[in-house]
Amino acid sequence: MAETPKAETRKDFLLAALASHSGFFTLQAVIMLAAGAFAAAYPLVAGPLDTTIIAWLLFLYAATLLVGLVLGKRMRGAVMQILTLLFALLAGFVILIQLVEAAGLSIYLIGLFLVAEGAARLRQGLGLRPEASWALLALGGVIPLTAGIFLIAQPAAVSGTTLGLLLGISLIASGLGLLLAVRNARAAPNVG
Repeated sequence: MAETPKAETRKDFLLAALASHSGFFTLQAVIMLAAGAFAAAYPLVAGPLDTTIIAWLLFLYAATLLVGLVLGKRMRGAVMQILTLLFALLAGFVILIQLVEAAGLSIYLIGLFLVAEGAARLRQGLGLRPEASWALLALGGVIPLTAGIFLIAQPAAVSGTTLGLLLGISLIASGLGLLLAVRNARAAPNVG
């Protein structure tokens, strides 16, 4: 396993962590893209999204967050990633046990998951300024942040199709931002 090079600033440390563990972060981004594409396309092709599928997508993403936390143990923003992981696990658990009474709770939890995910990606993107990928990583945070706020503010307006589309588009945006940030971190001079 590659060592994370010494970093002077938050931006340098983030770039070094992305470059040093680029294989894992690329895998995390690909999982986000695949899960997002599935969540967004499924309701359009096959009808309403089965909530069990959403639960397992959240568990899969939570697992990648956990590994990311271990690999980037000294990265800033760990608190937001831990919150994101907890909200993903809680939402997945509530969905899996299929508490009819808790349907609104699962929408709130998914909303909180997206807000935490969006805030973490936005913070990472802003921390990379003026690197080439900062705007895309920040945009990859704004989209889930906005979707999460919508879910929290308007849970009654959320159908299975809407939930699948919002979750899917959010994961695609975050995954694309992360993938481009990793690519640019690997190409950056003086970075692992």
